Amino acid sequence: MLAKSNAPKISVLIPVYNVEKYVERCIISVLNQTMQEGVEVIIVNDCTPDCSMEIIRKTLCAYGKENGMTVHIIEHETNRGLAASRNTAMKWATGDYVIHIDSDDYIEEDMLEKMYSRVMETNADILLADYWVEYLDKSLYVKIPYDECRKSFLRNIVRGECNPLWIKLVRRSLYLMNNINWSEGMDMAEDYTITIPLCFSAKKIVYIPYAFYHYIKYNASAITIKKISQKEVDGWIHAANMLKQFFLKENNSEYDKDIGYFLLLTKYNCIKYSQKELGMEYAKLYLEANKYRYYSINKVRTLQTKMGIFLISLNCISAFYYCQYIRRWLKAFLKV
Repeated sequence: MLAKSNAPKISVLIPVYNVEKYVERCIISVLNQTMQEGVEVIIVNDCTPDCSMEIIRKTLCAYGKENGMTVHIIEHETNRGLAASRNTAMKWATGDYVIHIDSDDYIEEDMLEKMYSRVMETNADILLADYWVEYLDKSLYVKIPYDECRKSFLRNIVRGECNPLWIKLVRRSLYLMNNINWSEGMDMAEDYTITIPLCFSAKKIVYIPYAFYHYIKYNASAITIKKISQKEVDGWIHAANMLKQFFLKENNSEYDKDIGYFLLLTKYNCIKYSQKELGMEYAKLYLEANKYRYYSINKVRTLQTKMGIFLISLNCISAFYYCQYIRRWLKAFLKV
């Protein structure tokens, strides 16, 4: 077991909003960690309208352990969104390292102990792990695209291939020294806007080839499950603009192809999930990325996305929408 200390080692940050069906499992998985000493749990109630907080308080009474981890509940007076909740949690965090856990997900009981032991062995600024994606009928093990070559791994990061903060144990001073925080109101792609500056400022990034985190894909209220809204499209654009500004400030052209890929993919998603009138406007975004169309096409997996990126990079927006229409028609026809 790890040596005992009164100093916080890890801050576990949990935003809560509209998760009454799942939150008990999440909190139990945190409270039952094999690492208890030196762990603080910060729960941010983002003015949830359901019974999530009542469930949390009952769970804390039933599963809290003496001389174990400490738990703080922070209350928002109004609903401010996920990005604001993460900022609030970070303001209260005092641990040497922080990790974010979404309140509809859950973790393995040895996650904190094994991850913390590894960062102590390696003196890592960031520790990454694999994860499980949980569907109603199956579990999928996801191996993150880690590469021991720092530049190769950072290219993966720029392309958005390792976004989630909940698979990263991060030295808290990285946030503080680099003034890294979330843009309140931008609740889609918010992890990406944080992952970029974190990983580029980290001196040492280490990977542990285990999956501790269970990411739930059957919560109909989750932001990644619901129908895409205009606010979420704005979040994607915000992330893409942040990426451009970050590298403009860094004056680094080594990652231009990967930036182009992310910009084209962002434009593709904005056009795909918007009304045609707005989509025609989004087609004017990031024209400088069009020259990276073949690099981008080789990186994406599905034929639909390859074709979509090719068409929008040639400004063939009407053809893009026609292909979308034909695809929806065929999908409906085959179901009949």
